Amino acid sequence: MRVGPRRSRVPTLLLLAAAPIATAVICAALAPLLAPYDPGRGDLSARLQPPAWTSAGSARHLLGTDQLGRDILSRIIWGARVSLLVGVVSSVIGGTVGLALGLLGGYFRGRADSVIAKLIDVQLAFPFLLFAITVIAVLGPSLPNLLVILAVSGWVTYARVVRGQTLSLRETEFIQAARGLGCPAWRILLRHVLPNVVSYALVIMTTEIGRLIVLESTLSFLGLGVPPPTPSWGMALADGKEHLIDGWWLATFPGLAIMIVVLCMNVLGDGARDLLEPRLRGRRG
Repeated sequence: MRVGPRRSRVPTLLLLAAAPIATAVICAALAPLLAPYDPGRGDLSARLQPPAWTSAGSARHLLGTDQLGRDILSRIIWGARVSLLVGVVSSVIGGTVGLALGLLGGYFRGRADSVIAKLIDVQLAFPFLLFAITVIAVLGPSLPNLLVILAVSGWVTYARVVRGQTLSLRETEFIQAARGLGCPAWRILLRHVLPNVVSYALVIMTTEIGRLIVLESTLSFLGLGVPPPTPSWGMALADGKEHLIDGWWLATFPGLAIMIVVLCMNVLGDGARDLLEPRLRGRRG
């Protein structure tokens, strides 16, 4: 009696979570067409102009302007490009590395597994911000450096989960049968193990994208992210921290954009887990 309603809620929940994410993706892809103004061009005569629905607002700037007279809405639309690009690309890079290491360590075990386990321990023990500050201090702030930093921070989660699943799969009968028939290890990994663990990696990726967006915003807020004048949501927050009283909209709307996208990514990951792993449905509720 309870199975039917739960199954009907999952697609609805996914649709509700996917709508804001799709909107952010469209804004990022069509930023030159959707943004009403150049995000880097300011008008000092219109600086710190409040949103349009306030008494002092103007219809020319729907979400107001910042301390340099730049349009907030345009900077949020263009900032979606950087935040989503960093989140997706870093998650894909980290996921690929973590998936490969997890498969190798879980299947071959022995010395390879020991080395990978030590790398995981070192990564978990090293403070992320210290690592980010060190890399930025040596290489300088740039988008490629930011992608590398965030990718390094995310591969561990994939490696731990995939390694655990591979350890259990290698003892199953169909893997032992394939090994007994003389199948090479690479074929077993690609044809039998990988299809059974890739769903776990996809679920992790949905939540990792949200986490990496938050990390990118944190680094940009601290001045360690994408260098100006490239707009990003974290940089918009940093610009607004000095005007929380006389310009509350500077930090409020970029913060809402981050919150909504990250929340929807987490909900999407939760729904994807229910769809890709039906066995987990009976454990919930």
